[in-house]
Amino acid sequence: MCKSIALLSGKGGSGKTTLALSMATMLSECGVKVLLIDCDLSTNGATYFYEEKLAAKKNRITSFYDILFNEKTEMIKFVEINENYHFLPSITQISKKNTQVYTYKNDGSFSVYNEIGQRYDIVLFDCQAGYTDILKLILPYTDIDLIVMETDAISSASIRSLYLKIGDMINEKKLYQVFNKASKEEYEIYSKVSGGTVFTNIDTILFDWKIRKSFAVSQIPDMQNTSANYGAQIYNLCSVLFTSNNVQEKLGKYKTILDMRMYQENAFVIRGKIDAISEKYKNNRNSLNKSISLLSMLLCSMMLCFVFVAGIGSFDRIRDTELYLFIPIILSLGTTMIAGLNIIDITKGKREYSKEIDILKEQLFHIEKEMARVQKKMEGLEETGEKKVEAPKETH
Repeated sequence: MCKSIALLSGKGGSGKTTLALSMATMLSECGVKVLLIDCDLSTNGATYFYEEKLAAKKNRITSFYDILFNEKTEMIKFVEINENYHFLPSITQISKKNTQVYTYKNDGSFSVYNEIGQRYDIVLFDCQAGYTDILKLILPYTDIDLIVMETDAISSASIRSLYLKIGDMINEKKLYQVFNKASKEEYEIYSKVSGGTVFTNIDTILFDWKIRKSFAVSQIPDMQNTSANYGAQIYNLCSVLFTSNNVQEKLGKYKTILDMRMYQENAFVIRGKIDAISEKYKNNRNSLNKSISLLSMLLCSMMLCFVFVAGIGSFDRIRDTELYLFIPIILSLGTTMIAGLNIIDITKGKREYSKEIDILKEQLFHIEKEMARVQKKMEGLEETGEKKVEAPKETH
């Protein structure tokens, strides 16, 4: 049975399009049939990511605009992202006509959803930020509404405003909220919050800097373009929202990929730490060699001073020879002491580096052991024919 969900926000920039794209991509990789509809005729956020595909097939693709205004709806054609993931763009090409201000009427112009929605396991509506009359057309067809908000007072105020306008349309449905783009400090606070507005909070998503990079170059925020931790959070979000046995079973099998990716990323971080410590030790070892060389030179100089002063004294050419002997000895001993302390400090540092590297290597050993276990599990899934599972690429 198809489940539909609308992603809503009180203000722009909350990241609901990112979540919609991430969820659609992950669900399709799990084998779930997904349709993502870009309902934002203002900024066309999700459509931006598929401009190249639209450019090649713009005259053969139906858009949300077309359906809304009953144009080209005899045979609806979606953008096929992969075998499980179809996309309905907000528009196929910007023109003066479809950028004018619209007045939407609840005249049943989206009733075509009753036909197309049943082809999929899940339909995601990526809605425009704030309130528009178009929500009157969409919300009657959704089973779940997810409010996406940021961790600030403006987001809370805008959500309350949105709720006053759409409350009558969503009171009988499952309503959830998610705090998005939280810093580590904010995550510690908001991940423990179950409410905060008029909705139930189901998750807090950490900010991932790789997502900003994805937006800059029009990359889909999938497992290859984001962190493993972000992928795990999207997985948890889908697990809470979509509870049918079919989806839960497919998500459960996909968990092996997430585990492998997490282990790979952790192993990559630990190897980087080991390399950094080794490089620091290498630099300190070079300093140690220089200190030893300096000490050797000082000892040689001191011996020469003894020989030189002893020679002067034997010829009785300079009085108070003891003074000339005392000064170089004091200078040499002082410098030797400084060099010796430096050697001791570096040697102590070497022991500390070695201990730290041993701890990291022990952690890496256990991670690699878990990676081997997960790899066998993945191979086992392939052998049963239940699901073709491929290990994600190593993080670089």
